[in-house]
Amino acid sequence: MSSFVKFTPLSGALDEGPLCYLLEIDDAKLLLDCGWSEQLDTAALAHIARAARQVDAVLLSHADMDHLGAYPYAVRHLGLTCPAYATTPVHDMGQALLHDLVDARTNQEPFELFDGDDVDAAFRKITILRYSQPYGLTGKCHSITITAYSAGHTIGGTIWKIKKDSEDIVYAVDYNNRKERHLNSTVLLSTETLLRPSLLITDVLNAMVQDPAPRKQRDAALIESITSTLGRQGNALIPCDSSTRVLELMYMLDQHWNFKRLSHPLVFLTNQSQNTINLARSMLEWMGDNISQSFASREMPFEFRCVRVISSLRELQALAGPMVVLSSFPGLTTGFARELLYAWAADPRNMIILPDRAQPGTLTRQLMADWLTSAKAAGMSVDHVVQLNRDIPCVFKRRVPLEGAELEQHLEQKRKMEQELETLQHQRQLQRVLEADNDSDMSDVEEEANAQTMQFDIYVKDVSRSSGFFKQTQEFRMFPVHEVRPRIDDYGEIIDIDMFLKMEAQNVPDETAPVAPAQPVEEVLKPAPVVKQEVPSKYTVEEGVLSLRCRLQYIDFEGRSDGKSLKNIVAKLAPRKLILVRGDQASTQHFADFCRDIEGGGSEVYCPAPGECINVSSATNLYQVVLTDALVNSLQTSKLGDYELSYVSGVIRTHETVTGAKRAMLDVQDTEQQKSRLPVVVGDVRLSELRRILQSQGFTTQFVGGGVLVVNGSVVVRRSMVDGSLALEGRMSRDFVRVRSVMYSVQAVL
Repeated sequence: MSSFVKFTPLSGALDEGPLCYLLEIDDAKLLLDCGWSEQLDTAALAHIARAARQVDAVLLSHADMDHLGAYPYAVRHLGLTCPAYATTPVHDMGQALLHDLVDARTNQEPFELFDGDDVDAAFRKITILRYSQPYGLTGKCHSITITAYSAGHTIGGTIWKIKKDSEDIVYAVDYNNRKERHLNSTVLLSTETLLRPSLLITDVLNAMVQDPAPRKQRDAALIESITSTLGRQGNALIPCDSSTRVLELMYMLDQHWNFKRLSHPLVFLTNQSQNTINLARSMLEWMGDNISQSFASREMPFEFRCVRVISSLRELQALAGPMVVLSSFPGLTTGFARELLYAWAADPRNMIILPDRAQPGTLTRQLMADWLTSAKAAGMSVDHVVQLNRDIPCVFKRRVPLEGAELEQHLEQKRKMEQELETLQHQRQLQRVLEADNDSDMSDVEEEANAQTMQFDIYVKDVSRSSGFFKQTQEFRMFPVHEVRPRIDDYGEIIDIDMFLKMEAQNVPDETAPVAPAQPVEEVLKPAPVVKQEVPSKYTVEEGVLSLRCRLQYIDFEGRSDGKSLKNIVAKLAPRKLILVRGDQASTQHFADFCRDIEGGGSEVYCPAPGECINVSSATNLYQVVLTDALVNSLQTSKLGDYELSYVSGVIRTHETVTGAKRAMLDVQDTEQQKSRLPVVVGDVRLSELRRILQSQGFTTQFVGGGVLVVNGSVVVRRSMVDGSLALEGRMSRDFVRVRSVMYSVQAVL
């Protein structure tokens, strides 16, 4: 490594908490995600608060609470003023998610951490990037380039590649190696630029999760559970996020409803439900091949035929019969999902289907504990259902409309405030009239002229009056005051601007305005649009018991790679250094042991704790060496990718400058000694890449064993199993020379 690289987990290390990490590259500080739990506990942001003002850039990976929940709070309260970077779906869907959170919290309790304006102001700082678009940062990060790649977990979900000089850092969390209905799998292994990074930062949340059931089996289990619940005249509640993973569930259920022609209501209920659907329809290019094929066949994905998109409980109550409701939030801490849980949990006919484990400490995790205990005894079957029979102490927080005496008291106070305001305005108007001078003989022009001549603020002699033959009384001007004259019309009437403003607000017609043509009778009789008025309400807090008598089932629709896939991916990526984050201690230790076995050494795998700063630089003493202009002009460079390399042999000596700082200088050895050295080959070429280049130039190639490539049947390229170097074998011929030239072109010979 050529730079100082430090890594500090601010949250989400050795546990399953939200993700937020500080990556330091020399003087630049990057914040990788800015997540928060659904409980919105400000004490959990202590590490972020200490580092927020020093951060130079923020990289956001997914549009959910785990990755950007604390972003608007950090911008408003913690001093996070630096630019942020994300893809278009992460920006738009994340903004909709946080607006839904604000509305849900406001409907439950007084919420003052941040509001919708804070969300919009924070997201205006985000720079939108496309996939595979290298973007050079500025400021302290001027030599750093970031590139976004598809993660496959959510729409617009990102794997970040951070590059500086020879450093290749890959930040890959919450990726999915399986293709879904609306998303393709991750490009982590299909993109060669992500292979063999200097540093890989990845999560181990599913490190100990066995192979999940196939998608068809999980879909069948979900449909079967819903069908049985509706057959028993019960309701099915699916708590989910409001903008990302819910798209997969809605797309699948709408297809099933349409195919089976079911009449039971299928509802999507959030505060931002219609906004989410509109955003999904505008982001089809970010989705998978299945969506592209549907669009090519003139089908409009996410133009749902059976899903009813609503945004209030009043609309839900208007629907009749058993129903299926997808509602936010997955942790059941707030939102419409929690309200429906209160209403439906006591009925044994109803059912709760959990598509996500949610965050630790939430009500969903308590329900998951009951399901896991029963499912382990039954062999962890995907269609396992638990009949709940327990009571959970809960605090019921609601926003309820005022009624009876409270409503009358509120209206009376409102009337008094309006009367006081009207009286105050009347007094101000009367005061302006009394202060006005009725003498309006002086014109406006004369007032301005008089104001310009009266420039004295002390007793002075009137220099403008000339002295004549006769003796005159000496006069002085004193304390000139420019009095404000009232503005009157031609008939001496005082013009009251407030009166005209009130008439305009009341739509009083102006007699001097031209008469508009008569409107048709239909337009006159057309009712005016209904203006939504805010109902007076109050917040209530009650302690009670949540009676759980319904059925419960967990079906994995999280869209994350399982433990076996994680191990295969990390083994193929073959990073030089590895940092494991976001996973409990058992999962982290299990995956670290596996990685140490494949890497052959324990010093390359790091498992930091929250707040622990680790140094992952290869060297501890790094200096920026200054080269003279004469030396730079004499170098013979070889191009390798984006770099130009040259070999210089010398001795680095440090000199102390005038300011006391140390400066490293290079003393070059004799030129004749450098010419006598052996050539150095720089570059790690994969045989598959070399084969592709040779085939593009007309060669016939064939792999005949591990690390052996035969070209045109006469030239052999062999990879050494010791140091990984390439050796060229064969008789001297034209093919031999051409293959050697190709090998030299993809490497740098110094």
